[in-house]
Amino acid sequence: MVTPRPTLVTNDTDPLRIGRYRLVAELGRGAMGTVYRAEDPLLERKIALKVLATEYRTATQAAFQTRFFREARAAGRLNHPNIVTIHDVGESEGTPYIAMEFLSGLNLKETLEEGAVLPIRRLLEIAMLVARGLDYAHQHGVIHRDIKPANIMLLRNGTVKIMDFGIAHAPDTGATLSDALLGSPRYMSPEQIANRGVDARTDIFSLGVTLYEALTGKDPFDADNIPAVMQLILQSEPPPPSSLNPDVPPALDALVLRAIAKAPEARFASAREMAGELAAIRRTLRDAEKASPRAHTLRTPSAGEATQLITAPPATARAAGMPAAGRRRGPVILIGLTLAAFGTVLALGTHRTPPAAPGPSPAPASAPLPAPPASAIETAVPEPTGTPGQPDPAGPAAPLPAAAPAVATEPPDHPAEAVAESRPQPVPAVEGTLTLSVLPWGEVHVDGRKRGVTPPLRTLKLPPGTHRIELRNADFPPHVATVRIEPDRNHRLTYRFRE
Repeated sequence: MVTPRPTLVTNDTDPLRIGRYRLVAELGRGAMGTVYRAEDPLLERKIALKVLATEYRTATQAAFQTRFFREARAAGRLNHPNIVTIHDVGESEGTPYIAMEFLSGLNLKETLEEGAVLPIRRLLEIAMLVARGLDYAHQHGVIHRDIKPANIMLLRNGTVKIMDFGIAHAPDTGATLSDALLGSPRYMSPEQIANRGVDARTDIFSLGVTLYEALTGKDPFDADNIPAVMQLILQSEPPPPSSLNPDVPPALDALVLRAIAKAPEARFASAREMAGELAAIRRTLRDAEKASPRAHTLRTPSAGEATQLITAPPATARAAGMPAAGRRRGPVILIGLTLAAFGTVLALGTHRTPPAAPGPSPAPASAPLPAPPASAIETAVPEPTGTPGQPDPAGPAAPLPAAAPAVATEPPDHPAEAVAESRPQPVPAVEGTLTLSVLPWGEVHVDGRKRGVTPPLRTLKLPPGTHRIELRNADFPPHVATVRIEPDRNHRLTYRFRE
């Protein structure tokens, strides 16, 4: 939305301009300033223009202006695909500004607040790319010190960018006490809170807290006020992410807990090391998904944007180690029919009327043979000539063994029972599997009946058909989804509660 004429702009000739840049819309506000979408008429491109807040532009706030331009110097010398690019820095009629590349997309905070449950592989990729960008910055002597979801931009093309080096600490500028208190308390490291020296491991801690929140939908150090949050960061050990999201593998549990360790020496030695561990876990999950059924996504038309993943059956049940109920019935019936027909031909050839010989008369040739029962079609196989139990062709005709009722020569004693046996037997319905991933937790009701709470509930076996799934959490409005279960298929329902 285009904002009205900004009061912080003092250009009398065009109040919608700062320097040569024309303001188009306000993108967001932070502690140190406002970011606008603007146009650079000289280069004919869109930019993001960050303007220092009015209260920091007085003569008594010179230290804040110094810190503001420190952002430009710190980020301006960094050239990395996962760090926002600085185009220009300057001051126009007392208004300091920084011109940055314009990024189209949502930041991670906005994405999570919309209720999206990002796949774990995507979260691993985001954290890995952020770690790579941080490692590049650390190698150039720049510590970000304010890594959080709002400063991680997710572009529409899948690129991840680190934003806002506004309180970055560079080696050529001295830190002050106020520096230690800047930043977002929920993501600050213990050494930041305690006003001790910071290094690359501070950014690793903040990235670990960000990844914990994205995986579980909950802050690891959640409290009602800032002092209580800081106390938890200094003293409390949060539970592993898998306790809130069962889909988190043990290796990722260990990585997150290591990243948010209290002591800096217990964390990863560098962001590069953390990025390598994230990439290894991601490869493991990718290989596991390749070996498992593929999935396609259907979005349910709900305010929470629940995501339903429906997985096709494996190509071969034997390869997946799963029962193949109902998969090969068609081929088996076809083979059974072929064998039965072949057996009938053999039987007719064997039971032709022999030459005149003493003994009882054979059954009348005009008597029709009863149709073979459907239950015997798949298993009835005539015994070859010459095997034990086969009558001598030169001897009198005799009925075939009971294993081949299709060529019986005498009517059954109970015709009604024979008719019932000949009817196709119903095949029991094969249930489908519904895998649940609900953040932070939820009661699961299927067709009006409570089935459990997730976590720890993770999967449900449901008969084929359409089911009404209701997810309840005392702190949020309930969510209802309609899921169609197909036999012997894996389905997935993921949802994140939000206000």
